[in-house]
Amino acid sequence: MNTRPGNLTYIPFYFFTLLLVTVPLAITMYFENPVDLVKMGAFVILGSLFVIFSLVISLEENLKSGNKFTLYTNRLIDIPVLFFAAAAILSTIFSISPRISFFGQYQRQIGLNTFLYLAVIYFLLSGILQDKRRFVTLFLTAELTAIAVSVYSILQISGLDPFGMQSPALDRPVSTLGNAVFLGGFLVLIFPFSALNTSCKNNKFIRIIFPAVILAGIVLSGTRSAYIAVAAEIVVMAVFIFFDKNRPGNLKEYLKSNKTFKNVLYIAGAALMILVLYMLIFPQSFLTGRVISILSFSDNPRLLLWQESFNIFYKYPVFGTGIALFSSAFEEFYSGRLRILERTGYFDHPHNNFLYMLYSMGVIGLLAYLSIFILAIRICLKNIFSDNAAEEKITFTAFLVFITGYFVYGLTNFDDISILLYFFVFLAALKAADKSRTKEISLSSKLIAAAAIPVILVCTYNIYSRINDMKADRFFKTGNTLIKEGKFAEAVYNMNTAIALNDYYTDYKYSLAYTVYRQVFSSESMPKETKMNLLNQAAKQVEGIINNHYFNNECYGLLSLIYYEMEREQEARSLELKVLEKDPVNITYRINLARYYMKKGDLVKADELMNTVMQLRPKSLDAYLTAAYLNYKKGNLESARMYCEQILAAEPGNQFALKLLNDINSEKKH
Repeated sequence: MNTRPGNLTYIPFYFFTLLLVTVPLAITMYFENPVDLVKMGAFVILGSLFVIFSLVISLEENLKSGNKFTLYTNRLIDIPVLFFAAAAILSTIFSISPRISFFGQYQRQIGLNTFLYLAVIYFLLSGILQDKRRFVTLFLTAELTAIAVSVYSILQISGLDPFGMQSPALDRPVSTLGNAVFLGGFLVLIFPFSALNTSCKNNKFIRIIFPAVILAGIVLSGTRSAYIAVAAEIVVMAVFIFFDKNRPGNLKEYLKSNKTFKNVLYIAGAALMILVLYMLIFPQSFLTGRVISILSFSDNPRLLLWQESFNIFYKYPVFGTGIALFSSAFEEFYSGRLRILERTGYFDHPHNNFLYMLYSMGVIGLLAYLSIFILAIRICLKNIFSDNAAEEKITFTAFLVFITGYFVYGLTNFDDISILLYFFVFLAALKAADKSRTKEISLSSKLIAAAAIPVILVCTYNIYSRINDMKADRFFKTGNTLIKEGKFAEAVYNMNTAIALNDYYTDYKYSLAYTVYRQVFSSESMPKETKMNLLNQAAKQVEGIINNHYFNNECYGLLSLIYYEMEREQEARSLELKVLEKDPVNITYRINLARYYMKKGDLVKADELMNTVMQLRPKSLDAYLTAAYLNYKKGNLESARMYCEQILAAEPGNQFALKLLNDINSEKKH
């Protein structure tokens, strides 16, 4: 890879570098969705600017000079990437909800739009990375970003969180990824490039400390799939380096004069010894439990999830359900046993990248996804066992190790936008590194300009749309804040504004309907006519999103609660039975239903519902608040006191618990 003369292509490369840094680090509590929405906003805005400037600058230069547009191609890797993009498009066309498949859900944000951006970035970037300096800069930037992510996770595990991103309920650091799983998965991608010094760091200390810090971040994440993935990476590195045939330019000879990798192996070995000692000294610790649980298969909800979710493939074998629709399709198939084993939320992913591709894009999508791995590995092996210089072999070994780690991680987990972005970026770098097979082809600049105009217009619109989405989410967060402050009318106004700005996120509409229901339910002074009017609007809101919401049972549950308040008891009862039959856990719904029966005076029914909830040992303040009040109403004052004390231990200033304790003490005096 020769360094090309400097030109205006440095401008799109700066936008790309900013994209590479910003997406993993972007996180802010300014929005209701502080992680995925913010990262996707950064991805679309900066990705659009990268695409626009790449096309405009290249076309402007070529049209002026009369030259043709140059595109770099490598059939071994380009064809599977195009195949994958085509599979994503087909799955969206035949999706059970094309709109959701295109834009993605509110929580994860990944849709067809995301995959199209990744494909375009891959093709444009592979040309820019023909420049050796930019190739090296890419990996140095990735390493520095990983270091920042790792250091922040170390701060969080130490009890320091300067940006307030770590929830008190979580015992694993999330860093800037918002989830410990994504933290581990993201660092796994970058570790091999750091360990094998793809960024050509000169300082010996830095060459050792960078991979060590990244490895520490992986360990602290508590992500079992990341542990297995990084172990697989180290094994592959060792195999390809120490078992390479003794011929000129081999890896083993190269490393005799370069001790960095040996030092990394020593660090990895030392880390393993420290981990074993830690487990022996602290056998009851959380980290020890995470490591030991890797070998545990009893009552593993993931195994049952994979088994039951395979029914989705039988129903949608060719094109799949469409991107981002796993949760909607899986509602038909999950069992009560699975819900009891995994009671913390709904199922939005099978926790396996390969099954997800099979379910969301069908057989076509899975074959396309696998072809990327197979042909990328083929490129790596061809270059490792060629007559290339040892330094180049090390580079391709790093790519092979990266693919191995990502593959292993994907067997039991899944990606966020940061992981997906880096995966496609590293594929583009692999293409650029494979200089013997990457060829230049010349295309008519006028033809490319005609094709580029709609792409630029779409990118410009997407920038506007993403800014709008973030405005909407800010209004949504303001609305939720105002609800907590008791400002109902202002809260509803802000939520309606969010819906007006972004009407395809069903979460906003569901949340507004739930807010209205809670206000009507708890209000004792609101006129009946006003209540009925508000409830009727809320019911219509929920009825309108049932077919597009990612969790239909949640909609039916809220609708039954609204119908009960509207005194449409027969319809409400029918929905209640349907919801509880489908989901025997459904903690939030049971709590709300128990409150309704308490209000109605049916303490027996309320007690039955709350007994089920409390047996599940939920980490829910609402559950303890409801249980405390129910026991107070039943006259079980000691039980009510116990629940109040547990609430105050978690939230010392809780006004409801303090008031209820005063009432309990007053009754005891009488």
